[in-house]
Amino acid sequence: MKSFAASIILFAIMSLAIATNSIYIDNVTDTLKEMASRLPQEKDCTDQVGAIVQYWRDNLNTVSISVNFHETEAITEAIFSMQAYAHIPASPEFQYAKTVFLETLSEIALGEKISISNII
Repeated sequence: MKSFAASIILFAIMSLAIATNSIYIDNVTDTLKEMASRLPQEKDCTDQVGAIVQYWRDNLNTVSISVNFHETEAITEAIFSMQAYAHIPASPEFQYAKTVFLETLSEIALGEKISISNII
């Protein structure tokens, strides 16, 4: 009976950790999506992309604990591509990098949401 109680307690702790991680990842991805959606279409957005870079750097170590390296690397590459073309936000290269950025954020949010498969 003691081992059953210990198993229930460990399961509850694990579920709480998964839920906390999911909420954190969701907040980070939502913030990044919002920052990207506010990028201007017709004028230089170097400062706004710089803010995205800084926010990503501030959260990268924590995010990379649970998110696949390939996904975090794809976001980093997309951000740096956006930064390279930020002085011409209407360019196809900038729009492509922004699309890759937003799609990868969506994949991360989907992969880290609270679900039975993530808990098990």
